[in-house]
Amino acid sequence: MIKEVTYKWHFEDGPFFEKFEIIDLSEGVVLRKEPGTESCLSAESVAITKEGFYVYLEDIFRIRMEEYAVEAFDLEELQGLSAMGLLIRLRELALEIEAS
Repeated sequence: MIKEVTYKWHFEDGPFFEKFEIIDLSEGVVLRKEPGTESCLSAESVAITKEGFYVYLEDIFRIRMEEYAVEAFDLEELQGLSAMGLLIRLRELALEIEAS
């Protein structure tokens, strides 16, 4: 299921909150669409606080893309795929990026 969640980042200046679209892949693992400076689709390990904020723990993998491609990418394309279907589609996406 695609949902919009709030990530809580911890910096020296204090906490910073940012909204992202994600797909929950399993408990503590999400696929996140990240436009902007990083411009990628990222599978990552997260923790969820009592308040419901997502806290980034580590990258599992990242597919770097042009910012316009990330913004245009529809996560619904991945929703409902089996685990194998998801991996195949992400591999195809990575190969498309390498070819361009």
